[in-house]
Amino acid sequence: MATKSLGKGKTLLIVLCAILFLACAFIDVWYVYVVLYGEVKQVVNTYEVGLQTLEDGSDTKYFIEVEYYSNENKNGYECFEIKFNYLLDEDKNAFYSQGLQYVTNSIDDKINLNLVNTSIESDHHWGALGNYYDRNLFYSYVPGDTTSFYNYASGNDYDTTILSTNPVGDGSYFRIQLDKDLFLMKFKSSYRENRNPSDYSQELDIDADYYSPAIYCWYKDSDYLLYDYSYFAQLLYNAMGSISNGTQSAAVFEFGNIFDYYAYDENLGTYDNQPIEDTTKVITDISSYYSIYVRKHADGIQKASQSLFNCVQGSSTFNISNDYAEDDYFIGRTIIDCDIYDFDYINIAEGYCLLSLKDSFVDYYSQYSDDISLSICIDLDRLSELNIKFYGFDTNSNLNKFSIYECYTQQVIDGEVVKTEVQNV
Repeated sequence: MATKSLGKGKTLLIVLCAILFLACAFIDVWYVYVVLYGEVKQVVNTYEVGLQTLEDGSDTKYFIEVEYYSNENKNGYECFEIKFNYLLDEDKNAFYSQGLQYVTNSIDDKINLNLVNTSIESDHHWGALGNYYDRNLFYSYVPGDTTSFYNYASGNDYDTTILSTNPVGDGSYFRIQLDKDLFLMKFKSSYRENRNPSDYSQELDIDADYYSPAIYCWYKDSDYLLYDYSYFAQLLYNAMGSISNGTQSAAVFEFGNIFDYYAYDENLGTYDNQPIEDTTKVITDISSYYSIYVRKHADGIQKASQSLFNCVQGSSTFNISNDYAEDDYFIGRTIIDCDIYDFDYINIAEGYCLLSLKDSFVDYYSQYSDDISLSICIDLDRLSELNIKFYGFDTNSNLNKFSIYECYTQQVIDGEVVKTEVQNV
């Protein structure tokens, strides 16, 4: 009986092994078929990142803010800043922030992020007619000699600023919301081919030891660019050139597939790898759209308090303005809200008007001019309803009798209120 049972066991084992072998063989054959004849499929993931809101709704911030002092007026240092506001933990009860600052070393300098060759790798092959090389060149962006770089961090929106103890880099994750879901986002920080390899070029290699008149050398070059935070900064810095001075509004930027996203599983309390990996027949096409709050100034930065991080060149006391008055100058003054109804309209062309403070406003508030400051909001949507196009302020508007705390235009674009600073008031 034992011998018969053993025989049955052997038979069953052989059958199972045969089934497993056939299954593996089928998978291998199917894979080869897909590779050779399968249709290339494209999987599209679109991420739209905008405002981040705490769980209790007490605070809302843009994930990314950009402040750019272009120094076109040559009165300070050119300064470009990127601020990341992300959730401190999965409870979404507080924000934490990392900040990148690129600033020149003098008034006359310009910010430069140079594309630097970090390494060259070559593979040498012998061919029927001679030799050829595959040359891979690896590049990344680094600040040039005229530019200093600082990485700040803060847990209280830079009321207290520290030089980051965990600088943005390969291992940096940002905890963000996409709709109502929680994700970790990170820069890919990997080399990606920046252009298609050039065709083989036939060149006579007169320096090679193996040179002879009949032997030629072929080269094939491929450039690879590091997709990290410096590449991201370069993209944003270049984009600032097309944005007008005085802009204070949100803008949508597309960055393509330069980030990785990891979805949060609330049940497991862990993050999963969200991106679909590239395979032989599956191509991942990821489009990342970010709503970024942008501020751009024609002036250069002059004081630490003008920075998003309350620091310039690593110093909270940076000041080249020769103005050492306290930044809380307006504390103790009463801020008076001033809108389009406090102005008269002076027609200068078809539909275009200059605004001039009403005499009644000037007569009443001028007696308090030493104690008040004006906050001026020009509602462009309301003016449009009146068929009026704002062209600026009349030089005889008597605005010079008052201290101006702020002056901006306001309008709704794509469902979002956009505010833009008015300069030279």
